[in-house]
Amino acid sequence: MTNFESRFKSHEWIEAIDFNIFHISDGCILNSLCCEPFLDACDQQVDVNYNGDSYNEFKHAVVGAFANLTSLISKNTGHHAHNELIKKDNGIYIAKLHFGITLCFRFKYVPDATTPISYVLHSSDIDISQIAYTGSQVVCTFAFLQAIATKSFICYTLYEDMTKCVYNRINRYCQRGFVFLEPQPFNTACYLDIMVKTVFDTKTVETRQILNDDEELQTVTITREPSLLPYFNIDPYFLQETFIKQICCQKI
Repeated sequence: MTNFESRFKSHEWIEAIDFNIFHISDGCILNSLCCEPFLDACDQQVDVNYNGDSYNEFKHAVVGAFANLTSLISKNTGHHAHNELIKKDNGIYIAKLHFGITLCFRFKYVPDATTPISYVLHSSDIDISQIAYTGSQVVCTFAFLQAIATKSFICYTLYEDMTKCVYNRINRYCQRGFVFLEPQPFNTACYLDIMVKTVFDTKTVETRQILNDDEELQTVTITREPSLLPYFNIDPYFLQETFIKQICCQKI
């Protein structure tokens, strides 16, 4: 975790986190595993998740953690520094520390008889963020390993009424160098072409509307030249899922 220390100054605050009730997850751990930091590493927050099913207990745990943070920082600096704990409307707590690090305390209800860290990771809608640090080890899902191996990622909550928050997270990982795999309608003929590596002779032109940095809609046109399959941006998870469903239907 050398990169985690240098990029997020963990020696200043990590001792204040009780890893019996919290774990750290999401992009900051992924950032620390990369040889080079993300371009937005300086603005990135540290996500601290609660390992429990009671929001009231979560609130008390956050207040206790912030008190520990204040005490630890005062001890290390020799004076009382200005740190701030803010509660958002969605129930998230933001701890802004004076040396530029932001801790984001999140609560996610975990059903009884469920391992909290495993549940939180496997229920994350973006596979590239399914990784956590427990204070002694780094744990992740198999989907995360696949995403790292292919330098791509999938969003499992990609719907027509997708919220702006989900869009922003997808856009953020694209800017960090990962390829976003868009679900493609399953087509048997296309699947067979992929298996035999057929060459598509047809040039395709696609028009999209995207949000720029000023959150204004812009129209862009993408032209794709004929290429050897695998076809551009195929979502293997969706292909496998549909293929299995077809097999199951045939056996019934």
